[in-house]
Amino acid sequence: MSKQIAVSFESGYAKVSYGSQRNGALVITRTFTVKEDEFDAFLAREKTKDFIVLFSFQTFYQDVLLLPRVEMKYVDTLIEAEIKKNAPELKNFVFFSTILKEKVHEGRPVRETFVFAVDSTEINPILERFSRFGKRVKRLYADVFVLSCLVVGLDNVKDKTAMCMIDKGDYKTLFLVREGKLTFVRSIQSRGRGIDRYDVTNVNMTVNYARQTLREHPEELIIVNTAKDEVSTVEGLTLPTTIFRYPPGVMATGGDITGFVIPVAGLFLGKGHVRESLLPKLYQRVVSQEHFMRYASVAFVIVSLLCLGYIISGWNQVRQIRGMIDPIKAEIGSKRRVYEELESRNKDLQAVLPYINYLNAESAKPDIQKALATLQILNRDKVRVEEIEIINPGEELTIRVKGHITANTYGDLQSCFRKLADDMKSAKSGQVLVEKLDLTSKDFNIETTWKH
Repeated sequence: MSKQIAVSFESGYAKVSYGSQRNGALVITRTFTVKEDEFDAFLAREKTKDFIVLFSFQTFYQDVLLLPRVEMKYVDTLIEAEIKKNAPELKNFVFFSTILKEKVHEGRPVRETFVFAVDSTEINPILERFSRFGKRVKRLYADVFVLSCLVVGLDNVKDKTAMCMIDKGDYKTLFLVREGKLTFVRSIQSRGRGIDRYDVTNVNMTVNYARQTLREHPEELIIVNTAKDEVSTVEGLTLPTTIFRYPPGVMATGGDITGFVIPVAGLFLGKGHVRESLLPKLYQRVVSQEHFMRYASVAFVIVSLLCLGYIISGWNQVRQIRGMIDPIKAEIGSKRRVYEELESRNKDLQAVLPYINYLNAESAKPDIQKALATLQILNRDKVRVEEIEIINPGEELTIRVKGHITANTYGDLQSCFRKLADDMKSAKSGQVLVEKLDLTSKDFNIETTWKH
């Protein structure tokens, strides 16, 4: 996971922590403290654009509401109405909520929901400060929320109810966690670090309020120290007391992180808990639009480069095609004269083509005189030609010969007819189509064709 930066504003100082998630553990690589009046210089030289900001709100509204079991899209509207009714002093506010459990109250199913709201006038100066240097606040959390998530990461706290106290010197913040969820927050005045008699009274009063009014029964008090000094306690607390120690999933490679518990808790959340961020909706929309424009710009550059590459490739192809066309154009130019000469000869040929066609037609007609000369083979003994019919349908002549053969025997008749038919068949350009001989009357009929 990439490096993240968390900033916590505490008592005139900004505490900065660098860290990243590695193999399920949070690794803190660097921590340091910057005075409030030097924080702008830090933002100016820091190259990272996105920050996680933790803030301790002095004015806030917190409560556990019993909301009807409506669709989740209507829950925020119900919560806003309850905040406006119960905390009219918050004119413009942002909030987060956590559903603690579902139960039946006075015969109605309800959702027991913890609500924490703050005035946006405390948030806007922080966001403007980061924006002046081109930085973005990725998420903004109340310090009590991130610390509650860090505390319930301890194995001995996860499934119990515990009261926790953030020691910030001139004031202390008490919050209650039940089964891993934040259920109550209270800020009390203090005389300094550690716990004196004055603090003991305030803590015990808060514990009694939790037991009697909230019906919560904390089992121990966990003190979360925000400084490197050891916290000293006094007797008189109604709860057993323990000092917070980081869970095993938090490791440091850049020095002591004892006094950086709040920014470390901000990094401990990772990418989750977006709904608990107290960024105003308008700021979230602006950030979303910036992200969209950034990605859109990158996409536009990529598409532009692809189009440029396509244009360059197309231009290279055009140059190659031009290189292929130029020799073809030169060859066409050299052959143009041959083509023009061929066209000229073709025109001359078209002028004499009717005469050529006429001569071809005349030469294709069969010669009747040659055909008649061929018929001399009919002049022979024992053969009497009675009828000759010549038909001229076009390219060939059809000659039909009918006659009588004078013969005494059938053998002599057959031999004479066969010799006559064979002679006509062997005549040049002749082809016998029909051969008929009547043995009774001794009449014959031969039909041939003539092409020349």
